[in-house]
Amino acid sequence: MIDLLKDITELTGVSGHEAKVRARLRDYVTPLVKSVRSDALGNLLAASGDAGGLKVLVAAHMDEVGIMARKIDDKGFVRFTTLGSLRPQVLLGQRVKFTSGLTGVIGAERLDDMKDLQLSHLYVDIGASSKQEALDAVRLGDTAAFQSTLEVRGEQIIAKALDDRIGCAIMIECMKRLPDRARAHNYCWAFTSQEEVGVRGAQVAAQGLAPDVAVVVDVTPSGDTPKGADSDVAFGGGATIKIYDTIPPLGGFVAPPGLTEFVRSVAIRNDIKWQADVLERGSTDAMSIHLTGSGVPCVVISVPTRYAHTPHEIVDRRDVEQVVRLVLAVLDEIDAAAIGRMFEI
Repeated sequence: MIDLLKDITELTGVSGHEAKVRARLRDYVTPLVKSVRSDALGNLLAASGDAGGLKVLVAAHMDEVGIMARKIDDKGFVRFTTLGSLRPQVLLGQRVKFTSGLTGVIGAERLDDMKDLQLSHLYVDIGASSKQEALDAVRLGDTAAFQSTLEVRGEQIIAKALDDRIGCAIMIECMKRLPDRARAHNYCWAFTSQEEVGVRGAQVAAQGLAPDVAVVVDVTPSGDTPKGADSDVAFGGGATIKIYDTIPPLGGFVAPPGLTEFVRSVAIRNDIKWQADVLERGSTDAMSIHLTGSGVPCVVISVPTRYAHTPHEIVDRRDVEQVVRLVLAVLDEIDAAAIGRMFEI
């Protein structure tokens, strides 16, 4: 999986501009499924299994946070807006790479107090000496992402865009390992677009596919760093099972209690390490999927992650393996009865 992750995390593919990532994922997925296609919003959709069973959607988003050029000043510095949640303090001093391959460094206007730093104070230095020289290299609307390379440090994987290309890699690993007995269902695998700007691709994918149930694979903040997230989620604790999350005022996701209990029981039966996930700020593709059509029961299984939305996100390989095992076990054991019991508790 490391080679796959290195390949896809080092590509630039911010929200709405996932073409390079989508094309690379298509290369990996095509030999593993019956069919693969893209839809009007840029989701990559694959199908496998028996079309006669339950329609099970498995989803992970392929976009990453990034920036978009919005204005170029007379000296050739590129002013930008963000696509997804990015703090100015994280952006300052970072190297970014545009989809074209051009690189730049994010600088800031001089401030008396760096606590006052705002997005409007930042710019990208692409080495241009005039507005025209910059316009010859960057068009307004061009996008860029952090430039960072993957590194393995013991059990830890460090890379940009692990949110959520680790989920994409887990889906591909599940395609490879899916047991024959689990193929009685109709599996729809969605590598979704534009999650970071409002879970848009997942909404379109779910509307078009109309699944009976969905399994969303994403990341969630780990709470085991000094004064980190106010959460008991920890590296080495295994896969997380989502109970609740929210993004005020947009909404969020409340997991169906019975379906959550089913996933817990699957983890316990299969000796898979798991931990509960209650997230006070943030959400996943489930936020839109569960509201499509007549409603879609959703399960969210996540990888604990440190430093999300930075150039150097970190996950633990032991947790990644537990997520793979749990997703596979859920796909193997899910049935209409489990879905029917989702609100019993």
